[in-house]
Order: sequence, then C-alpha cells, then structure tokens
Amino acid sequence: MKPTTVTRYVDVPPDVALDLITDLNKLAEWNAGISRVLEAPAVLTPGQEWVVEVVALGQRWPSRSRVIALDTQ
Repeated sequence: MKPTTVTRYVDVPPDVALDLITDLNKLAEWNAGISRVLEAPAVLTPGQEWVVEVVALGQRWPSRSRVIALDTQ
C-alpha cells in the first residue's frame, strides 16, 4: 500500500493541534473513514498500537496502527 500524506494548516498553537490529532478517542470525530475506535492505549508512546473500525465502499474492517515516532517538542 502506498503511503498517503495530507497537509492542512490550522490556526491554533502547535500544542493544541498535537493534542487534537493524538487523542485517539476522538479520531472518528474528524476522520470520516473511521466509524469508531475499538482499542486505544492509555498513553500514546512509540511502540503503542490502536485499532479502529474503518468504513469505506460499503465495507467495515478493523485497522491496526502503531506509533513509530512521536516528537512532541
């Protein structure tokens, strides 16, 4: 699968933007392809994984992701 990158500019401080996109329990609120979060770690650190339910083309399936790196500086 080819990696996809999307760039968006938002008018908020960097720490607010990072908090928004790393709050796994809110993924379904801003990502239309995710219907719900099935599993999420208590703390998001490198190596942690989470599972969401993806909905597309009339299908549903679980999708697992893993944090490779997280630079909060």
